[in-house]
Amino acid sequence: MAQRMTKEWLRKRCKELDLYTTPSLNEKLYLNFQGFSEIENLEEYTGLKSIFLEGNCLDSLKGLQKCKDLKCLFVQQNSIQEISHLEELEELCHLNVSSNRLTSLANLENLGKLDTLLAANNRLSSVESLAHLRGCPSITVLDVQRNKIEDVEILEVLRDMPNLSCLYLQGNPVVNKVRNYRKRLIAMLPNLKYLDDRPVFENDRRCAEAFVQGGVEAERAERVKIREEEEARQKRNFEYMKRVREEGWRKRRIAMGLDPNKKGDPAFDDLSSDSDLESDIEIPEEPEELVRARQKLASYSAREGEEEPAELTEERHRQAKLGTKIENVEWETLGDGGQRELKGAQDSTPNPLASAASVGGGKYQKEGAQDFDLMIKGQQVVNVIYDGSESSQDELAFESHPLKDSCFDDLDLDLMD
Repeated sequence: MAQRMTKEWLRKRCKELDLYTTPSLNEKLYLNFQGFSEIENLEEYTGLKSIFLEGNCLDSLKGLQKCKDLKCLFVQQNSIQEISHLEELEELCHLNVSSNRLTSLANLENLGKLDTLLAANNRLSSVESLAHLRGCPSITVLDVQRNKIEDVEILEVLRDMPNLSCLYLQGNPVVNKVRNYRKRLIAMLPNLKYLDDRPVFENDRRCAEAFVQGGVEAERAERVKIREEEEARQKRNFEYMKRVREEGWRKRRIAMGLDPNKKGDPAFDDLSSDSDLESDIEIPEEPEELVRARQKLASYSAREGEEEPAELTEERHRQAKLGTKIENVEWETLGDGGQRELKGAQDSTPNPLASAASVGGGKYQKEGAQDFDLMIKGQQVVNVIYDGSESSQDELAFESHPLKDSCFDDLDLDLMD
């Protein structure tokens, strides 16, 4: 048995929801999902502004005539087949009749303040079922998605709704029948701000109107124009902020008693200019031993599978441009340390590449100095061990020191040949 909307039940409902027990004082009434089949006994609720009747078994809207101040009516998910008995609700501005059994949106002409009409998931199919919307010029939001509308003449009805700014039409067969659907509707409805699943921006409107008037080429030209206008706008903003900053600097100079015509921030006047800073920087020259070793190493081909310093590659390219012959040699790996030496050397003389570049180690003697073992790996000195010393304290080991380090300035790589 369906639930009845009796006066006793309504009072009990108001008490459960902490509403007023005096019916006329209530502005909201929640009667959703109660199984009502009829609206009744609301004559005393004359102060209602919103009433929620969602999810009942209603097949008619009869019973709301006394709620003359009603602004919002929610009757979605019922079994209503016709909109009726709303003529006296002149203050109604929001009507939700979605998910019912409506075949027409008639009898809305007297609702002069109706702003939002939600009628999705109904049985609307023809132009006649929506033609009555022409008598509702106040509607700004219209939701008729997921109906059965097929006739493209519905666009003419929408054109006659001057204040329409939000439209939901997706889910109807007519969408697939209208070529360039979105662009056409945007160009046709001048106040449209939202269509289906996303908003309509001003640039979208300009492109759509250009497309309708001149096709794809006109739309492309309009997009170029929009981009140029945006760049000009950003440039104006930049120039404006630049003027504001310079004006601030000028006022600050006046307050500090400085020359107001001088450019720049007065806080940086005491700092040196970039040219002065550059002149103070002394770039040390590379040791001659390193330069000669690099030149000799660059006269040979690069080792495959190993990354060499950028300076060495640049030196090899420089020599190649000058016409110096770059000797193509083969390298072989010695031991587990990944050190390499030249393969197939022409004589037994220690190769300068092997000694100066990273291809192994050897014993060398500089004039007036003791013998030492030198091991160079890449452009890094791995170990320098002096022998023939009087004590073990003279034995030194250096790990990963660049060749250009000042501690090897006395190292003459020419003697290693």
